[in-house]
Amino acid sequence: MACLNKLKSDIRRLESVYKLDHPRFRVISANVDEICCCFILSNSRQVVIHANITEVYPACPPVWFSETDDASIGNVVETLSATSGSNNYILEQVRILITELCRINSLPIPEDLEQIRAVENNGLANNIVNNSKTTASSRNNNNFRNASRDSSHSPEVICIDDDDDGAHSASNGSCPPSAHGAASASSSHTCSNGSDNFVSSTAHGHTLHDDNVIEIDDDNDDDDDEEGGDGEEAEGEEDDDDVDDIHIEMDDEPQQALKSKEDGLSSEHCATLERLRQIQRDSHMKGSPYGSVQATDRLMKELREVYKSDSYKSGIFTVDLVDDSLYEWHIKLTIADKDSQLHQDLKQLKERGGNDHVLLNLLYNDSYPFTPPFVRIVYPVLTGGYVLSGGAICMELLTKQGWSSAYTIEALIMQIAATLVKGKARVSHSGTKNPSATYSLQRAQQTFRSLVQIHEKNGWYTPPKADG
Repeated sequence: MACLNKLKSDIRRLESVYKLDHPRFRVISANVDEICCCFILSNSRQVVIHANITEVYPACPPVWFSETDDASIGNVVETLSATSGSNNYILEQVRILITELCRINSLPIPEDLEQIRAVENNGLANNIVNNSKTTASSRNNNNFRNASRDSSHSPEVICIDDDDDGAHSASNGSCPPSAHGAASASSSHTCSNGSDNFVSSTAHGHTLHDDNVIEIDDDNDDDDDEEGGDGEEAEGEEDDDDVDDIHIEMDDEPQQALKSKEDGLSSEHCATLERLRQIQRDSHMKGSPYGSVQATDRLMKELREVYKSDSYKSGIFTVDLVDDSLYEWHIKLTIADKDSQLHQDLKQLKERGGNDHVLLNLLYNDSYPFTPPFVRIVYPVLTGGYVLSGGAICMELLTKQGWSSAYTIEALIMQIAATLVKGKARVSHSGTKNPSATYSLQRAQQTFRSLVQIHEKNGWYTPPKADG
């Protein structure tokens, strides 16, 4: 998608301006999913700030999160989620962030701040945001074509995809500004979404005076090709690639399905992911979305990566979504270490008519991935293995202090499996007859809260490296 190309271009610009040696603001790491940066205060203290870029960007701004407890900085970060239009773009978001942080800390604004604003002045940002929120633009463009054909004095404008700025939305039929030819290279043109009027703005004082309107067919039909005349044939060879790009972007859903198959996902997993997307779309249409954009986006990615992982494919664990909810997972965990007592206990349990796996319940909240999921044992009842009463697990990794947004769910599951074996967990055959009487969500949460309070006072014990 062209929006993705623009995002990549914006990230490169950020990294080129705010390098790791910048005295005020530094981009530590950046990709199309997440940006990590830090703001340097007057006392040289660094404030680390994260931006999570969701699938609905730039219709919605990135989700920002700060690791500091400073309320004033937190308020600045929160204001970034209330932007709209061109202010949703990452360059403008960073510009606002730096400006406000300098203001509340009485620091001078960096002179290079305007360098990251330059690319927004071409007027493309609002076009992409508006077009990503509605498909009505294609209908308005059809009205514009009809009006243009009836007029003999319309200026000539060639609307093609500009590969340099990539500012073309996959969800609409409007054309981005063109930089094609001697005349159009010095001009910028936009098709208005809300009327039949055509708005033209020129740069460097140049104006176009030709009499025909030439448009590339953006709705995958042949009517414009037949009526374009000789002017369109003259541009044909150079525009072929752009037309192909537009058609590819318009077919976003089929491309996603094809990509999923190429990534090694089964048709069943592809169907599950598509069903979850549809559930999210329906909930937004009804005005009752569940969870947050940042959490939903990350969980979709985590589930996709789990389906592709070797651990999942080899049967070490399976994933079931409770009531098709992205926010509650059931994990059936088998113990791969055949020499462990837990593996032998589960084997015996199956021979007695039970299950040969450990059932985990993972609950996510709106602030994921910046807070960990709540994890508990559902079945069987275990002794040892750092398993607490109620089924909670004593692991610093599962606390806010020990958690990192960089951790993946697959890595978390494998770490829990290793902890159970290392802690010499055993199946309690007496308790397993009725595990619900021993394990429950309420009891697990109460026990875990008490555990966290104790460790906040006394710290966590870190075993020596010799013990693994």
